[in-house]
Amino acid sequence: MQKYKLLTDYIPLMKTDEQGNWKSTPPKGEEPGLPPFASYSELIYRFIKDFYSFCNDHPEYDADNYRNILTELAIGTQPSELEKTNVSRLDDNTVIVMIMCVLRIERFSEGLLLVLLKKGIIVKWLERLKQIDEYTD
Repeated sequence: MQKYKLLTDYIPLMKTDEQGNWKSTPPKGEEPGLPPFASYSELIYRFIKDFYSFCNDHPEYDADNYRNILTELAIGTQPSELEKTNVSRLDDNTVIVMIMCVLRIERFSEGLLLVLLKKGIIVKWLERLKQIDEYTD
């Protein structure tokens, strides 16, 4: 049984999907426009929803405790630390908490998810989960 199928099924879709882009609202009359913001594709919104559902269905990952887990593993929670982490030897729990970390940081650093999607980092992490699934089948 493929434990991560719900998430890894997004791999080929993310590779061909636009994923999102930056948008801005121009000024109207004397009203100032809004600063640029990340606008995600419907696919990415579904992925986020499915990821949170997965975490709710698998409390053993303790994904909400991502900050402590990543700090203990000496990975850190800064976007640059996450981006440069070689996931090829990481376990599934670590990959899950790394994704959770990005989704939580996105709330305060809008566009981080979009940047990591465009660089292929999120797909790389999902590919690691698929690799773990294939190894444990």
